[in-house]
Amino acid sequence: MSASFNRVILVGSLVRDPEYRRAASNGMAVSDFRMAVDDPYKGRSAARDGRSNTLFIDVVTWDQLAESVHGHLRQGSRILVEGRLQQQEWTTRDGQRRSQIRVVASTVQFLDPVGPPADRSAPEGGSAPAPDGSADGDTFSLK
Repeated sequence: MSASFNRVILVGSLVRDPEYRRAASNGMAVSDFRMAVDDPYKGRSAARDGRSNTLFIDVVTWDQLAESVHGHLRQGSRILVEGRLQQQEWTTRDGQRRSQIRVVASTVQFLDPVGPPADRSAPEGGSAPAPDGSADGDTFSLK
């Protein structure tokens, strides 16, 4: 049997605010989000025109990492995600087979300055940046 390796590192921006919930099976915190990652075209004309291809990647975080993601990240936040690929398969009500590949994150590094945790009940823009801006580059990971 040959060896295999399942590791992904991505840098991009959140497409929308993370979705947060508690897993029904064990009550653990779960936060899902979609990130946009630019992948420059390799063709000569595309490079000359500065075009790129944007990939939209689904990411899931668990437990304390999910809490941190939910509390600090918003649409447009720049992040570095490290994790592994996971494939989910299911059958729709009308019998169609579907599958999805997503990243199960083990580390999320915030690349923008991070302020105090946002109050989700506050109106849009309700969170303030860190007073000294020193939270730039905070990293949260699964241990």
